[in-house]
Amino acid sequence: MTPTINVIIKDLKQSKDNAVVAVNSDGSYTIFINARLDSESQYKEYMHELHHIEGGDYERHDVQEIEADAHGIIKRTITPEEIPDWLKSLRKDHVCVKRALLTYNRRRKFMEENGIIKPDTMHDAPISFDKEIQRINNY
Repeated sequence: MTPTINVIIKDLKQSKDNAVVAVNSDGSYTIFINARLDSESQYKEYMHELHHIEGGDYERHDVQEIEADAHGIIKRTITPEEIPDWLKSLRKDHVCVKRALLTYNRRRKFMEENGIIKPDTMHDAPISFDKEIQRINNY
């Protein structure tokens, strides 16, 4: 079933993002696109966010899984010889995940400040990168 997707063109002057998606309580989505963009850029932003919605990215909570899918990484067992390259890749992914968490928290704050969502409507509190790393290390 195709979800309902609302699109609002809004001046996102306080945002560094050109588009922001909110998951609504009824399961629909609202894409907020910056009114300051030209129509071609607005269309590109819409298609980009639509790709995330159709890919189910907003239902998944595993940032690493989303990044792995986005980068076409196939999960498999690695050999001892591959460990140095794998560690190098993890360091790079560490930066990507940290950036994704910062973006999530920034977007959440923006939506709260602009009355798009109420603080209690999101799944959980802003994600702390340090807490996530601690959780992973304790796993």
